[in-house]
Amino acid sequence: MGVEVKTQPVGLGLAKPRICWGVRRGKRLVCGEPVTDEAIIEEVKRLIEELKRRIERHRDKLGSAAFIDELINLLERWLEEHKNDKGKKIKEAKKIARKMIKLLRKLRRRWVEEYWKQLLELIEMLKRNAIDVIVTGGNGEKSLMVHIYNREVAVKVARVTKSGGVAISLSLSKLDGDDIKIANTFSDKELLKAFNTAGK
Repeated sequence: MGVEVKTQPVGLGLAKPRICWGVRRGKRLVCGEPVTDEAIIEEVKRLIEELKRRIERHRDKLGSAAFIDELINLLERWLEEHKNDKGKKIKEAKKIARKMIKLLRKLRRRWVEEYWKQLLELIEMLKRNAIDVIVTGGNGEKSLMVHIYNREVAVKVARVTKSGGVAISLSLSKLDGDDIKIANTFSDKELLKAFNTAGK
């Protein structure tokens, strides 16, 4: 069952978003104490701006679900190339590839019908400061991570401690009993290479 996004009764003129430390409640985090450290607040704002920038950069490919089509085509080509190959390991690999194709087709349909719209809604709520921005980590050992949620879409944006880069992951729920996790989907590298899926 999806978790409704929590919003504030705020107008467009709010000076800054509600940024708070995350507290675990079920599968998702909720707001705990407000973040008061100005350095962390500024970093959170930078991470949010990076998320918005990357979504805009890949908007055409995301909006058309072309990135999912590329993965389906890749798996189908692999199956065709290995259709005459035999052996226990290759048989198991083919089984996994067919399952992934089936799951990706479901994902494509839901992406076009629901997930992409929800992601755009989430970005719009960020622009209006009408959504909680939940923060974890940032203590020097763990990467600072921003969590934002819509009904069936969860986005994590992290400043990686070791490299200093930004990693973005997207979790999609309610896909006929499966969850899809997309790691670093909005990387500035080639989108296909940065896209990983796993049934849960």
